[in-house]
Amino acid sequence: MSASIVIGEAYLIVISVISALALGAGVYFWATQLGDAFRTASQDVVEKARVKVNALFAFAANGSDTAKLWVKNTGKEAILAGEIERGDLFFGPRGSFSRIPYGGSQPPTWSFVIANDDGDNVWEPGETVEITITLSSPLSSGDYFARYTTHTGYSTDIVFTVG
Repeated sequence: MSASIVIGEAYLIVISVISALALGAGVYFWATQLGDAFRTASQDVVEKARVKVNALFAFAANGSDTAKLWVKNTGKEAILAGEIERGDLFFGPRGSFSRIPYGGSQPPTWSFVIANDDGDNVWEPGETVEITITLSSPLSSGDYFARYTTHTGYSTDIVFTVG
């Protein structure tokens, strides 16, 4: 065998090894990125699964400018008062509801108390929040829709009738 053939084959082997290493590094990089994305998505799903709420009851009287909504924390996580405030409340006649801002100075607005709080002002699993919705005009008879969405995006709905 001539020296030029051996040198040529050595170059090809070196180039093959470098190419394989570069390809392996690229695959490893993208596999790591994909794993990180999957891990983040999994954590979001677990967080949402740990925060659950359930609308229990809603009531409003015909001609009143307030409505009440009771929501129970049925999840595994406690929800701080500031996180309750960051939730979204939607309310209105069925098919024509709108977002009601929290704690505004002018109606419509909503406020809450933890109905069976143990004194720590934290909405713990098993505790119920009483939401008071103050409207800018009196309610008339008909079906009304209410939805509370937590700060993590978990929602609960209730439809009730004002007689």
